[in-house]
Amino acid sequence: MGKAGISSLASPAWLLRGISAIPGELRLSRSVLTFTAHGSGTAWAWQLRKLERSTGRPGLAQALGSDERWVVLSEALDAIRVSSPWYYFAGGIIIQIGPHDYRISFGKPARSSGDDDGLDAVSDMRRLGKQWMLALGVA
Repeated sequence: MGKAGISSLASPAWLLRGISAIPGELRLSRSVLTFTAHGSGTAWAWQLRKLERSTGRPGLAQALGSDERWVVLSEALDAIRVSSPWYYFAGGIIIQIGPHDYRISFGKPARSSGDDDGLDAVSDMRRLGKQWMLALGVA
């Protein structure tokens, strides 16, 4: 169960890698937090290889480069630290697993295709961020 008593939650999310973003799903289930990537998004090959090395998941870079779905991280809640810096305006979190930080956004990056622009998108991003912060016990 999450730190706020929420046992499950899932939503679209983007793993931020420099100025690039990898689309996917963030899921909390049975006290395990998982991010499953849905392709490479706007990440370059070298960013995918660096992510593969930092996660210790051989084959990740090639799979994401081929637009496959791949579990990038899956950790028990008691093995991670989560924060939400003020400059994320409640629209994202940072997941810390050992020495590695994974920056997660709940809003589609500006360079992504689609019609989700404007205040509605920002409002949705902040609403999701607040749900996640509650579930993960982020103050």
